[in-house]
Amino acid sequence: MAACYGAICDEGSFDYLIGFETQLANSSDYTTLEIPTSQWAVFSAVGELPESIQNVWKSIHSNFFPSPDFDQVFEIPELEVYPDEELGESYTCTVWIPVKPKREGHPR
Repeated sequence: MAACYGAICDEGSFDYLIGFETQLANSSDYTTLEIPTSQWAVFSAVGELPESIQNVWKSIHSNFFPSPDFDQVFEIPELEVYPDEELGESYTCTVWIPVKPKREGHPR
């Protein structure tokens, strides 16, 4: 799994952490990032990397956002989940974006 967080939009940079899920009580030897419970919009990327994941990110920002129904939760990291499978034309990974419903009466 990869987590994108700490975006600095003006500079176009962000932190990118590659890791795994754990329940370790003592994880002081590792950098940890707690992912809180959230509502997620999940998008599949199918095909060769990196093109398929890059195309999904472009689609998310041009087709899903701005969404009339959801706002992105910027305080929670975005996730890229890569299954341990053979890479190729049918490889499928997912992008997870934390979202929250827009409030009633919020401008669309």
